[in-house]
Amino acid sequence: MYRKVLATVNEYSNSEVAARYAITFAKECSAKLSFLHVSSERADKDSFNRAEAALKRLFIEAESRGAEVESLTESGDPFE
Repeated sequence: MYRKVLATVNEYSNSEVAARYAITFAKECSAKLSFLHVSSERADKDSFNRAEAALKRLFIEAESRGAEVESLTESGDPFE
């Protein structure tokens, strides 16, 4: 059915909640899960650190649930 699932993660808790749904969805479909955070060049360090912490928590949770997972962090304009 689905082979890949992409979940974007930022510093807000609602993205972390949505990513947890993506973990379940990817696991049910036996799909590879990718977490992505794109940091704007204007973003402050605190926002970046919160997003990084969320990515780490989500990665650990996905691995512990047996999902094939990767975590990607990029910088630049998220809309490009």
